[in-house]
Formats: sequence, structure tokens, C-alpha cells
Amino acid sequence: MREEILRRFRVIKEDSGTIGELHFFLVDDSGEFSLKKGDVQGEAQKIISDAFMDNAIRFFDNDDLHIINLSEADNRKDAIFRYDFENALPEFTYITRLQTVEEEDYYNFKHDDISNLKGYCITYIHDNMRVTFYKQHYAVFLLDKDTSFSLKFNRTDRIEVLEDDIFRLNKSFDFIIIDGTLYVKDIDKLEKNYKFHEIIKANAQRSIEAIREFGLIENIDSLTTEAEDVSFARKLIKVTQASPVLTEVDKPTLISFIKQYSDGMLLNQLKFNETEDAIILGSKKSKKTLLKVLNDDYLESKLTSHLYSSATKDDVTPTIEV
Repeated sequence: MREEILRRFRVIKEDSGTIGELHFFLVDDSGEFSLKKGDVQGEAQKIISDAFMDNAIRFFDNDDLHIINLSEADNRKDAIFRYDFENALPEFTYITRLQTVEEEDYYNFKHDDISNLKGYCITYIHDNMRVTFYKQHYAVFLLDKDTSFSLKFNRTDRIEVLEDDIFRLNKSFDFIIIDGTLYVKDIDKLEKNYKFHEIIKANAQRSIEAIREFGLIENIDSLTTEAEDVSFARKLIKVTQASPVLTEVDKPTLISFIKQYSDGMLLNQLKFNETEDAIILGSKKSKKTLLKVLNDDYLESKLTSHLYSSATKDDVTPTIEV
């Protein structure tokens, strides 16, 4: 997938007729969204367009880069995450309209309230390819002539005072929308600014219900309180979104695995009831251990027979094409 995205970006860059359009994303006090064009001089628009695309090409031109479903996010640094939750993010649903709808209104720095500006987008449309880069706006991006001086060093090393406001565009991106699919570069920004933590917690409850139906845990409600912690909730989501344990392993096999793994090592944390057909969760550590089991984190090397605990896994199981 990385190679295909990189190929698309290069095709767009090489077509001199495809120039990214700048738009500003605004949210007013009532929460209403709007998008307004940037009235950019032609040559400047080309410079901006090339800068954003060049930066994206450099980012994806990395053999170590992983594209991971957001529901399966782990601690890998070289990664970008594909948004795969059913719960749509209203802001990005609205921004995606740039890929199909022509916005007519222009942003006016004199009349539009700068406090409503939440971010800016660069959108490219080339044949059947549609790409939008989004960057969150911060107040430091605007240098107001009424509150500060903007100085320019000219070619003779003389200092000149610029008389206009200056808006700084950062050519990096926080999110990308490719043909309607959202890719997240910065998960922290997603959680802090777009109420993503609420979606995480809602999906964690669905995972708890799936674990309840499996019948392995006697006091299943003890997981509900822990799910208020976003970090724990993320691990819960992976149980149903990424792990094959609940769908490919039956309960007796799973119980046998827990009892036998590393000569019963897991029994130090996971305690069974008197009939030994269900686990009674106690400490927070026992709940974390349970999630590691359900996320298939306890592995054995067929080469060395060494045992490992690993949250980061790439499935290399061969698929059979029919």
C-alpha cells in the first residue's frame, strides 16, 4: 500500500497541470463548519503545491514506513494509521467534500474571525486520484503587524520592516485524506482535538461484550471501569479488531494455553475459579495480562523455541488465492 500511495503522489507531482488548492477550515462558536478558498497568486500557489507534495513524497519514500489500521495502532515510530472505525469524525467528513465539491467562498483575513480558523488543507485532483493534506492551525502561525514586527533581511543584508500580517504555512501534514480514506500521522492530535477518545471508549465497550460472549471471564464487569483509561481501552479494541484469538480459538484451547505457557507462568497473574472454566480478574496487572493473551502477544519461536511477549506483530501468514 505504501508503494501505491507513493506512486500516486509522484504521478500528481509530475503533472504540471495538477496544482493543489489551498483551503481554510473554520469552526464558529456554534460548532458550524465551513471551508474557504485561499486567494493565492498563481506562482505562489504552485510553490505551495509542490512543497506539500514533495514533503509527502519524502515521508512515504521510506522502506521502514508501516501503514497500520488505527484500531491496531502500536508503538512503532515509522508508521501512519488508516482510520478504520465505523464512527465517522465530523470534521474530516466535512473536509472530504473538497474532493468532490468546488468551494466558492474565499477566506478574508480582515473580515473572517481568525479565532475560528482550525486548520488548512491542500487538495489535489488528478484524473481519478484525490488527495487532501490537512494541517492544524496554531496562533503562532499568524504574525500580526499590530502586535509584532516582522523583519526581512534583504540581499544587501539590510533589515526591512514588513508592513503586512504574515501567515506561516507549515508544509508538514497531520492527516491525509486519499480518495475519501483518512490517514492519521499524529494520534495525539486526533485524541486531543477531535474527541477521538470518546470513539475509543465506545468501541472498547463492544470489545468487552465480545469477551463476555466468549465466556472466559467470570467477573467481566471489572473490565468496564478500566476501559475509562484510554490506553487500556485501545488494548481492548485490538482484541476484536486485530487479534484472531476470539474468532479462531475455542475456550478449552485457550484455557489450556494459559495453564501451560512457560510452565504455568501466566497463572501467577490469571486465577481460575473453583471449576477452572473461567478466570477471576483481580489486580490491574491481571487485566493487562489477560489482554496480552487475547491479543496473541505471547509467542513461541519455532526456530529457537524461545518464548516472547510482543505487542508489535506483522502477520506474514500466506494467503491462498482462489
